[in-house]
Amino acid sequence: PHVGCGRCDYCRQDNYHASPEKRYVGVGDWIGAFAECVVATDRMCHPIPARMPFDEAAMLEPFCVGLHAVRRADLRMGETAAILGVGTIGMMTLLAARCGGPGWIAVTDPSEAKRDLAVRCGADIALDPAREDPTEAILKATGGRGVDVVFVAAAAPGVLDQAVTVCRRMGRMVIIASFFSGGGVEAKLVQQREQTILGTSMYTGVDYRLAIRLWEQGRLAQFPALVSERIRLDQAPEAVAALAAGRRPDNIKTIIRFE
Repeated sequence: PHVGCGRCDYCRQDNYHASPEKRYVGVGDWIGAFAECVVATDRMCHPIPARMPFDEAAMLEPFCVGLHAVRRADLRMGETAAILGVGTIGMMTLLAARCGGPGWIAVTDPSEAKRDLAVRCGADIALDPAREDPTEAILKATGGRGVDVVFVAAAAPGVLDQAVTVCRRMGRMVIIASFFSGGGVEAKLVQQREQTILGTSMYTGVDYRLAIRLWEQGRLAQFPALVSERIRLDQAPEAVAALAAGRRPDNIKTIIRFE
């Protein structure tokens, strides 16, 4: 749903997601996202397999966010990881990480429903940060070493401090969540441990094409389980308002059906 200006260095290198003049369908002056028909540029469009249900095709967009983050992290087979927050994007990051064959994955989230779903989707341990200190549990499970990669998928207070603590020496941290204010990390620890902090923003067509191949290979069979609800278009305003207000804490993906 985004397109670069086509003129800058980022666009010329096919990194249009980093273009300073990137535009988003449904945002700003590009109105008309919640509609049965939407005008899009040709580069925004990717053909889906004929047998792919539309519900699962709609899952590709958030999955690509997680996939891009995993690719940015260069997560390697057998490495350990922690995903702090398994909402929509954190859950998709879990699925993407599992495609790379990691050795062990811990997730955190205050929602019991999301933690249970994360375990069904391949998490080895799911921790409730409201009831226990996830840093202690993750460090204990890794023998005090910490994990190779930490994905920050929730902009909760203190989450960056948790990420620095559970990330091993010379490990990588990937910030996916949008920190509109606050944030910050203990620079001394990052420096002393030679940790790497990476940012990740959305995705490109490369991620979409890879995601479609993964689906064709049967490696995204969990997609149907991630659909929390299916609603009509006229129910969308109420649903969006409820999600924005935090009244649906267990929601992963809402599908709008045109019937």
